[in-house]
Amino acid sequence: MRPRSSFVYAVLLASMVASALAGPVAAAAPQAPAATIDPGPSQPQPEPTDGPPAITPLVGSAQRGAPAPAQLGLTAAQVKAKEDAFATWLAEGASGVSPMVGSSGSLPGWVEWHQKTNYWCVVATLQSIAHYRWGDHYVTPSVYSWQYYLFTSGNGNVGIGTSDSAGFVWVNGQIKAQEPSSTFYYAYAKDTSAPNFESRGVSDIGVWGFPLYVAVNVQSTYYAWHQNLPATHATAAVAYGNNGAQLSIGDPFTSPSYAPYCATGVSNPGYSSTPDTGCIYGYYDGTNYFRAMVYEYW
Repeated sequence: MRPRSSFVYAVLLASMVASALAGPVAAAAPQAPAATIDPGPSQPQPEPTDGPPAITPLVGSAQRGAPAPAQLGLTAAQVKAKEDAFATWLAEGASGVSPMVGSSGSLPGWVEWHQKTNYWCVVATLQSIAHYRWGDHYVTPSVYSWQYYLFTSGNGNVGIGTSDSAGFVWVNGQIKAQEPSSTFYYAYAKDTSAPNFESRGVSDIGVWGFPLYVAVNVQSTYYAWHQNLPATHATAAVAYGNNGAQLSIGDPFTSPSYAPYCATGVSNPGYSSTPDTGCIYGYYDGTNYFRAMVYEYW
């Protein structure tokens, strides 16, 4: 499947969202994400120190099941419009009706920030998204301070914690504040085929310039690394090759600073809170990434 051009896809989604929003008003509209730039931490947080890397298992996100659109500050019509536009994009791209994005693509300058505790994978990944799109504000005064702030106080001072859905209310709000004319927003998905999953990565990266957020089961040996205990882990697809059959993975738990230095296939890798940057597993097999996937935000 080969996707359509970014301009055509963007216009398609914008028009479908506008049509959806022009329909009947729901009885109880969800609370939309705040369209203000989050000021972030008011002062640096003292960063804890730890010893050499240890076998410290990842503790993952707390999400259980698909969130309702309202839990993301969206309407059902908005989510349907996005899925409909994606389906049209796939169908027309596969039939050669329209121009294509390249067979490979990336997010130039992406920095994968390391999670500063073994359970901050969600906020670290959200921080990486915000930093990529909107700059150093989201790592100032420090990487740790922002992660602490997001975990405890982000999303309207209620704290994101380990909740993906709360995190994407915050991200969608930052998109509205930082890019008011953008028609992109994150919604929940759970693909049932590898080709669709891979194409969703191509869509986010190659068309919109956002990563595909992928929650994975790190007990699965299909993932880039694995551990003995089950946990759902926040990662991001940040580049694609071979029309999406390969996807580069940004992982906040492991780090290039310590062994195994982002090697794949490692069991129970060591963890340290000290590094600021995490691993990027370049051009990982998209089918295996799909097999380890639990759900996505795209």
